[in-house]
Order: sequence, then structure tokens, then C-alpha cells
Amino acid sequence: MREIFERVFEEYPAALKAELTDRPLAVFMRHDAPDEVAAFVDDDTFEIKGSCGQGRWAPVPWIALIENLVTNTTQKGYYVVYLFTEDMESCYLSLAQGVTAVRKEFKRNTNKILLHRVT
Repeated sequence: MREIFERVFEEYPAALKAELTDRPLAVFMRHDAPDEVAAFVDDDTFEIKGSCGQGRWAPVPWIALIENLVTNTTQKGYYVVYLFTEDMESCYLSLAQGVTAVRKEFKRNTNKILLHRVT
């Protein structure tokens, strides 16, 4: 795991200055890093996904561990995720909640509906 984090910390700032398409670090984040993390997870109910953006570099890359019993995407449900900080000084293991599907469904009222559901 340490090698994954070190590579992202070292290469990501320079990668942000180039196009995203087919960059070695983008391929690493989407394929190789998730495969390496999966080697540590001895459970077939998890899918490991990584991202550094779509079309352009994201300021915060991530690697998510998605439990298939809960969701199959980072756009809805909840999942565990390694979030790299924008300054590439740290990486946090977090419990995240996907809100993309909720935003699509409720549009402008998303914040009000989510607040109502948690209170």
C-alpha cells in the first residue's frame, strides 16, 4: 500500500500539468492501484475502483472499496475510500457517501431533502 501512496504523492503534481488521456499515472490509478489494493482484501463482496478524474485531472484522486451488498458505484450509497489531499501531503481513509444519484433525482432540493432525512 505504501508504494501506491508514494507514487501518487510523487507523480500527481507534475501529472496535473499534462493531458489526462492515457497517462501512465491515470492508468495506474484506474487499474493497477485498485488491483494492488484488492490483493489486501480477502473478500469477493468488494470491488475496488480508483479515479483521478474523467476528461481532466481531479484535484483529489481516490481509491474506493465498494461493498457490493451496499452499492456498485461511488455515485450512491456509502463506501470506504482512500482520499488523497490536494497538496499531496496526506491520504485519508474515509467513509464516504455518494450523492450524484440523489442530485440527479432531486436537483435543486437535494440539500433540503438530505438534511430532512438525517434529522
